[in-house]
Amino acid sequence: MKSARWRERSRLVRLWRLFRTRRPRTFNEKVRYKMLRDHRPLLVTFADKAAVRDHVTALGGAAYLPDAYAVLADPADLVGLDLPDAYVVKPTHGSGAVVVVSSAAPAEARLPGPGARWIYSHVRPESVDRKELAAVGAEWLEQLYGQGPNKEWAYGPVPRQILVEELLVGPDGGIPDDYKFFVFHQRVRLFRSTSAGSALAPRTSTDRGGNGSTSAVGRPGHRHRNRHRPDWTR
Repeated sequence: MKSARWRERSRLVRLWRLFRTRRPRTFNEKVRYKMLRDHRPLLVTFADKAAVRDHVTALGGAAYLPDAYAVLADPADLVGLDLPDAYVVKPTHGSGAVVVVSSAAPAEARLPGPGARWIYSHVRPESVDRKELAAVGAEWLEQLYGQGPNKEWAYGPVPRQILVEELLVGPDGGIPDDYKFFVFHQRVRLFRSTSAGSALAPRTSTDRGGNGSTSAVGRPGHRHRNRHRPDWTR
């Protein structure tokens, strides 16, 4: 398995980064401050896509979660798994890697190839070879996402597994938008929406006053659209 580079394990690097972030003011500085100083075990639970399901179930009930079809330590078990036509496959120990299987995917879409599998993919059921899907999962489990104690440390202790879940769809049958709320000092200061279910899709950020902007990130050829803060977030 891949390991963290020396600089992400170095105590000297950590001390330097602690010094540089001692008085955070900007968003990036506050994120780095939290990554370096907040090492509560609960954050490992939040980073673990399998363990956080148990946490949510204990607090509010399983009704708030999509169905889990399987949590697999061995990606090869994907080959014989009984699944519906639509489902989601993702690693439990990272972010940004997911395979969405549904009939709404582009007809030409295919599973990612070797060496480029830590991405968002949306493919049709007939385009999924289970052995190839298992190979994608195996490459995921080789990846150390957290990169050591000086970066996103919480992912490091998470057991590397494959989670297969129910696909949630929007009113139009497509993949729903993703909403994030950024909390500073126990108050929501920033609201962000990401369209098309992809981490690479256009993102719109809105502050408490309703002022918004669309970031210049997206898939090649993907048209950005003006987006407004939903009424239910007000």
